[in-house]
Amino acid sequence: MIDRKIKLNPLQKYIKGHTGLVFIVLIVLALGIVGEDDYQQEIADARHYCEMVGSGVWPHFNTNVNCEE
Repeated sequence: MIDRKIKLNPLQKYIKGHTGLVFIVLIVLALGIVGEDDYQQEIADARHYCEMVGSGVWPHFNTNVNCEE
């Protein structure tokens, strides 16, 4: 078998030496993106709810949303 050493650039060397840290950073980043998306969707849902209640299409059934603000 031919045994060849592959030359790594500095970034590849850093990642190879810190794979656990890189994995944790990527997981935290992914959770942050998902959390921000959930937050934006909740705001859009509340805005839609207030529009429907304000126009009289829906009754005010959700006490968790304050449409007066």
